[in-house]
Amino acid sequence: RRAAPRRAAPRKSMQMTMSTWISVKPRARVVRVRGARADGSSEERRRSSAQKLLDALARGTNDIEGVRKIVRVPPAPCAMVRAPGVWGDGLHWRHRAVPNVENAASRGCELTQERYGRRMRDRKSNAYMVELFETASSSSSTSLNRFDLFHAHAFAWRATNDSSVVRLGILFHAKEYPAKDDENFPIDLGKCQCDSTLCLDEKGMSQRNVLWLSLDSCALLAWLDTSSESLRELLTVPELHTTFEGDFGAIQGDVYYFHSLKNRKPSERLFIIPR
Repeated sequence: RRAAPRRAAPRKSMQMTMSTWISVKPRARVVRVRGARADGSSEERRRSSAQKLLDALARGTNDIEGVRKIVRVPPAPCAMVRAPGVWGDGLHWRHRAVPNVENAASRGCELTQERYGRRMRDRKSNAYMVELFETASSSSSTSLNRFDLFHAHAFAWRATNDSSVVRLGILFHAKEYPAKDDENFPIDLGKCQCDSTLCLDEKGMSQRNVLWLSLDSCALLAWLDTSSESLRELLTVPELHTTFEGDFGAIQGDVYYFHSLKNRKPSERLFIIPR
């Protein structure tokens, strides 16, 4: 049952930038990320490939087959990563109604799993996640709208060589609802696909997955290329180049950022639904 509303505390002006991010360009040497042998189950192969990818990124390997770009970013606020295994504990108690985004309701489209979302209690954590969405879109051929990039999935993960430490990761999914085309993309994705202006592009679809990982002294964003043979085993829906956050770790929740809500402050366009 929803709690009675409380008076919000006065907000302090806060701005965070990530201008110190450093793009790591690939070199000639390439580390191949291989999954489990083909005689295992598909789930085991996916999880094995995901773990090998996480381990390679955690080691600081710059050249990984299937990873087209890595960007080092400042570490996340402590409140955001303090207890990644129980991420929901850091959320504010207030449930906020998800608004009608880009007239989705007129098509009967529900973009979120629940009608109410929450935010982190720590305002710096909310601002940090907004910056991640902005950067994930600005560094690729991606737009922040309800057909392209508007959501991500949080998970708790462990590196193989340091399994005692639980870290937070976020998997961004872009290219969510390409326009239906009888010749190039004859796939019906439901009501949320109606009115889509996102034309299918095979190269763009193969680059729709972006990983953010919290590490010891920093964090990183990694743009994946799932057309690569070494990462194809990660795909749960190969036609859509969809990866599953549960293969990377324990699922914590879904993060939605609706950039088109221009009448709101950026952090107020954020909605988190724990799982």
